[in-house]
Amino acid sequence: MAPLAGRVHVHEVEGRLAWRRFHSVPPKVAARHPQALPTWRKLVDDSLAEQAAGVSSGDSMAWVVTHGGRPVARAAGLIKAAPLTARDLPAGPILAVGFFSCLDRPDAAHALFDAMFRWGRARGAVAAMGPMSFRPHVDECGVLIEGFDQPALSGVPGSPPYYADLWRDAGWLPEATLLGYRIELGQPVPPRVARLARVCRERRGIEVRSIRRAEYLPLLRQFLRPDGPWGQVWGFEQLSDGEIEVMAAQLDLIAGRLGLVAEVERTEEPVGIVLTIADLSQAMELGRTSRQTRRGQRHFLQRLGAIDRLRIMSVGVEPAYERYGVGAVLYDGLLARATKRPNTRYLELSQLWADNTAAARLTSQFGLNPYKRWQVYVRRLSSEQPS
Repeated sequence: MAPLAGRVHVHEVEGRLAWRRFHSVPPKVAARHPQALPTWRKLVDDSLAEQAAGVSSGDSMAWVVTHGGRPVARAAGLIKAAPLTARDLPAGPILAVGFFSCLDRPDAAHALFDAMFRWGRARGAVAAMGPMSFRPHVDECGVLIEGFDQPALSGVPGSPPYYADLWRDAGWLPEATLLGYRIELGQPVPPRVARLARVCRERRGIEVRSIRRAEYLPLLRQFLRPDGPWGQVWGFEQLSDGEIEVMAAQLDLIAGRLGLVAEVERTEEPVGIVLTIADLSQAMELGRTSRQTRRGQRHFLQRLGAIDRLRIMSVGVEPAYERYGVGAVLYDGLLARATKRPNTRYLELSQLWADNTAAARLTSQFGLNPYKRWQVYVRRLSSEQPS
């Protein structure tokens, strides 16, 4: 424990009491700012447990900041390789900062970041980056900077407006911007998209079908390779077999998922994929009933049918098929299936990298405009740079 000005203290999280304090911060923030949907505790526990079990490599640590004995901020850090798409960083590992949660207390945020920077430098980190996931393509990423009047969906950060100021005032610089799009159901598919989908089906023999449970693992192995559809997306990392297996198992367990694959009918070759989940946060009583209790599980299952929005987690098209209209076939097929789901009003295509030219081309074709933006920040950690 290191005492700091203003009776703010930073603690490394060790022991049951410290973990309770760590997990108590997000509900406090959400009580003041409802759009700041807390990260599911199970996602946090799973991510940190994977570090301890060696599923993901790299040193990790969690911190909680207290004021007068009460938790006011928290975060966790992981030493890892820089994303392959990171720009203008010196060679070496980075400190990934995740699970950040803080009351509107600049002093607590500065103290937290300073402790994390010292810890990262001691382990050879050349830069810090965040907020970003410990488990690529699974955990939350970025600080919300636009779209505060919109609901936060499961697995997508919904930050209070002051978060961006906390990061910028601590010396963080913008690294990547992520975009979110809203797709209303009941609206006609744009004529150009419908035409592209029809031509792709007729000339290329490409059709869309639902992903079977046993297919998640081989499909993820295919689409998560470095030269695959997601290889040039910001934040991409080469995953180990163990990490891909964990990701596939989690997708298989998610209630309300909707996965589609586009394939060449003649050869059954997969050439496109879209992964969609129901917004499970609607089925939970945040702060009242835990899903881990029997009562909470019953309540959760009863509310599943009332979910009215879906989140598109990932869309990918094999590079060799990008200009064949496969994206239009996936879009058309997804809307057709989503429309048949009871109560569903819209879909959110979340956290697309703003510099992703392929995604920008698709969203332009579909007539979509961003309605949410997130920012990922970077800070160099040279030994000469003051905290």
